[in-house]
Amino acid sequence: KGTYLVSAELTVTASEMHFVGEGSGMTSINSNCATCNIFNFNPALASRENASIENLAFNAATTKSAGAAIKVNSWNSMFINQVRIAAQTKGIELIDSVLIWVDETRIYNSTASTGYGVIIDGGNDQYLNRVFVQGLQGTQPAAGFYIKKSGATWLNGVGALYTGKGLLIAPASGAIVEHLFSTMSAYDSGTSTGILSQPAEGGTVRRSVFVQDWTATMGEYGVHMGSTGSIEDIRFVGHRSINNNKHGFYIEGTNSSNIYIADSTIAGNSTTTANTYDGINSGATNIQITGNRIGYVAGLTNTQRYGISILAGSSNYEIQGNNLNDNVTGPLSDASSASSRQ
Repeated sequence: KGTYLVSAELTVTASEMHFVGEGSGMTSINSNCATCNIFNFNPALASRENASIENLAFNAATTKSAGAAIKVNSWNSMFINQVRIAAQTKGIELIDSVLIWVDETRIYNSTASTGYGVIIDGGNDQYLNRVFVQGLQGTQPAAGFYIKKSGATWLNGVGALYTGKGLLIAPASGAIVEHLFSTMSAYDSGTSTGILSQPAEGGTVRRSVFVQDWTATMGEYGVHMGSTGSIEDIRFVGHRSINNNKHGFYIEGTNSSNIYIADSTIAGNSTTTANTYDGINSGATNIQITGNRIGYVAGLTNTQRYGISILAGSSNYEIQGNNLNDNVTGPLSDASSASSRQ
């Protein structure tokens, strides 16, 4: 109980280490090192296992320019529960670690422009449940959640508010993000995009499912998939992409394929300049769009240009059972000349 000031990194190298406070409002660790991690779980020689951090708060006693409140490297089995993190460059950073649970955790005010709430860089079986990241509206961090590489990640009921990008999925060349499962998570009021999937050339994003998520009131797109890397087998079901400045869904080029959007509401987008951006704007191959409401609905503004706009070069796509009424220019624009479409 109380507030503890640390001036250097607390490095943990042994298994079975547990740090438990009396509550995030009662036990606080403050750092006056501008570039240090506060906790660094980093085994010297080989992977370690079984650790936990619970019922603690982390704050900064100086302006942070680098480091995380909690960094976990090459660890097997760790619990981070009921933690509050404020004013760090990175809230939680997970590197090449397996079986990590982060529950009921709040991360506030990460460093403007360069900060992140949670970073995942390798490993698999990471479970984030009810993790909330919030920046300052006028000085937002880079992203709430940033996945660089992962074999399996679950996001359940997470949220990002005022965080630049909500969820950034951006593997480098040779890296893969796969088996990402996001459920009932919300990305709202950022300066950029709600869910941005942007692998570098040689990077891959694949085999991922988003169910009942929310992307709204973003400065750019609700959902944006596209880059020089590969994006394949991505599913959105029961999504809400509303009130964004540009397209509700923007799916670039032939590097994106096997995309499925179903049973979703995509409305009130193109807010800054009406009749300029669409509900769904797609240049992908093998895309299926079915059973969605795309257009003016539920009190949202009638500002979208087309409900769905298919770009030249698209092929092997299926558009069925959508309600595309009440878009400014029209329900559907199809610039593709492919024969394999319906």
